[in-house]
Amino acid sequence: MESMNEEKELLEHVMKLMAEHFGKNCEIVLHDFMAPDNHTIIGIENGEVTGREIGGCVTNLGLEILNGKPAEDAFNYATYAENGHLLRSSSIYFHNSAGQPIGSLCINTDITDTTYFEKMLREAAQEAGVTLKQVSV
Repeated sequence: MESMNEEKELLEHVMKLMAEHFGKNCEIVLHDFMAPDNHTIIGIENGEVTGREIGGCVTNLGLEILNGKPAEDAFNYATYAENGHLLRSSSIYFHNSAGQPIGSLCINTDITDTTYFEKMLREAAQEAGVTLKQVSV
């Protein structure tokens, strides 16, 4: 792929699938790193998670990529939205035939309520004298 426009329709279709599947707390963002003036967002689903919209800019991680940091896929890292909400994020990068990053597809899931609920359960369990253990599946 030499430009994000080549596969934009397919990627937007995949974004819609992901947004419908994961729900309103999961934002899906498509970036085009060739867009002018750092207005890289060319597609977004559930933008209310971060308040971003088409025509918006990349995050600080995206800026690092635009400034030469290697564009390596990253999964399940923590970020914060401007409203202070805790997000679980993942990003994959698209490269042209020369190996240059040309865009990314990112998922940002608001896990603020989940972590708050977990904290409440742990505190309630501790008060009741119950020890909660993490279980591996």
